[in-house]
Amino acid sequence: MTVTLDQKKNVTTVMVVFSVEPSQQQELLDHIMTYGGSQVKYQPGFISSTLHRSIDGKRIVNYTQWQSREDYETFVKSSMSERPQIFQNFPPDTHIYEIVEQTVQEG
Repeated sequence: MTVTLDQKKNVTTVMVVFSVEPSQQQELLDHIMTYGGSQVKYQPGFISSTLHRSIDGKRIVNYTQWQSREDYETFVKSSMSERPQIFQNFPPDTHIYEIVEQTVQEG
């Protein structure tokens, strides 16, 4: 089954990829979860964040959704000084996406 998306209600999707040494993956995850739970989720336009960790321990992907690109960009500009120091050690590879299609299992 393919879900038809209502473009008027489309959200802004941001995927953030961190490359990390396997021995530091959990530490970085802990910092991301703390930051997300104490700062990010209260930002105007924030909808959700889903963290993924690679089985080999070398990557973390944060899939986030915002009500608009403007909301996300405002958050980025306003939060630069509040980000945990550890993020400087693991610079994120961040890109904004739009959802084109979503396929879901029937039944």
